[in-house]
Amino acid sequence: MHGNRTASSLAETTNMLTQTNNIYSYDMKLDSTPRQSMIEIKEGIKRIDQGQGVIVLYDMGSIKTIVETIAEELNCKLRLIYLPITLIGIEAARKSAMETDIDYVYHTVSMSMNDLLQKAEKGYELIITLCHTGEGGAEQLKRYIESYSKLGMKVKALAISSRNELIKEVSNLKKVYKVHAFVGTYDPNIFGIPFISIGKVFETPKETLDRLLLFEPVKTQFFDYTEVYSYLADSFKYTDIGKLKMILPEVIDEICTLYPLSLDQSIGLFMHLACLIERLLENRSPNIAKANLAVMKTFKQDALIIAKILRKLEKSFDVLINDLELSTILLIIKKL
Repeated sequence: MHGNRTASSLAETTNMLTQTNNIYSYDMKLDSTPRQSMIEIKEGIKRIDQGQGVIVLYDMGSIKTIVETIAEELNCKLRLIYLPITLIGIEAARKSAMETDIDYVYHTVSMSMNDLLQKAEKGYELIITLCHTGEGGAEQLKRYIESYSKLGMKVKALAISSRNELIKEVSNLKKVYKVHAFVGTYDPNIFGIPFISIGKVFETPKETLDRLLLFEPVKTQFFDYTEVYSYLADSFKYTDIGKLKMILPEVIDEICTLYPLSLDQSIGLFMHLACLIERLLENRSPNIAKANLAVMKTFKQDALIIAKILRKLEKSFDVLINDLELSTILLIIKKL
């Protein structure tokens, strides 16, 4: 921790309360140079590591950078847990100096704290970039994502051609991280982990890269689909959510390119198509009025276009979307 006694006081209190005596501290003095701190932290880790690694609680990003560098140099297992207590204190102090409403200060600091903790949780998610050879494609893709993504997810480059070797490597990574997605030149189709092609990454504007990485339709207005996917994962029994993440945003984007949908329409269509796939896989027929078929005649050309776009879903999930289902989709798109 930053400060003269912050880390040592926490370590002392924790050891006294737990009687484990396995907590060590490093107080990073505010006038200490990064080089000096790195040397001292490195010596401390070498002294306390017993071969199984060290868990590091830290308060600000400079320590994270130092520890990650040390981990590579020592080939030591170091696991970082972000504890932004100093930043929260700074935020509370600054707000209190400027405001007179204590409730306003309390709520804004609480919101900032939640944002910080959410960013910390993202740090445990991992994006794996892939290529078949060791010629640097995966590494270049890793650097690109690290340069333009603001999600804070860790990115690991793997240049592996052997499927068995890849499974073994990813299995080890899954012990530490939640693997968010594969991004690269080929889809390994393992562990149900979603895949994003390298082509999609470079087709997408840099400013909307994070929406692609979060499996959101890029061409719609901004909306956080995280909770939607979480809900679908809990609710669905038959649909592969990883596959849905790969295919459905692409389908919504194609439709939004041709038809100016509002945010509510695009979200409604997203949910409708996701639930439609689940129903079809379950072999459950919906109660759709046959009168809806009239819309197919009125918008015959649109029906052909939408049917062509939906073939990606049909092919991926091995289902058939009939004219009754298509008529309902047309009603949503045409705002009828």
